[in-house]
Amino acid sequence: MSNKRGKFIVLEGLDGSGKTTQINKLERHLKNKGLEVIVTKEPQADRPIGQLLRRVLTQDEKTDLRVAASLFAADRLDHLTRRDGIIDALEKGAYVLCDRYYFSNYAYNMVDVDLDWIMSLNREAVKIGKPDLHIYVDVPADIALSRVTNRGETELFENLERLQRVHDNYDVLIDLLAASEQIFRVDGTRDSHIVFAKIRDFIDSEIIGN
Repeated sequence: MSNKRGKFIVLEGLDGSGKTTQINKLERHLKNKGLEVIVTKEPQADRPIGQLLRRVLTQDEKTDLRVAASLFAADRLDHLTRRDGIIDALEKGAYVLCDRYYFSNYAYNMVDVDLDWIMSLNREAVKIGKPDLHIYVDVPADIALSRVTNRGETELFENLERLQRVHDNYDVLIDLLAASEQIFRVDGTRDSHIVFAKIRDFIDSEIIGN
């Protein structure tokens, strides 16, 4: 086991923002530096709560959106505390790259559910699993929707009006939480190599360098 705690880096943004592309590039970059890297995402596809959430998102399972918000928070705690989960990986010195985390829970669910209540559901996750860095890949709602529509992957929360509200919510959250969370915002409309260069340079200087 490493004597040095690993780093926890989360990528956030609308579906279609390019998060997955950037995580893959970042994984290669960190491994080339000789670092152990774990890539994961939420909701968890291999766990019961995550599987139920996937059914909710694809609208195969109908439920109140307060229930959905609660399930996201529960899946997150399981993600952190399960055997070989996020906390275990960090304690072993790994860099954990996660596609979505509690900012997504806030931004998507606060369209329908009180933000303070959602944040209260995530209080323990913030306490025991606060990321070292949130990277927000910022893409306008219409561009994000066009990208996911072209892939044939639209889900419960993906129509233009709703995605615009989610996009606006990310702006609100970044302003609200900038003092307590480390957040790096990058323009996701640019070429993916340019986007990655900005992410790479920030991580090399502010995360790996510290």
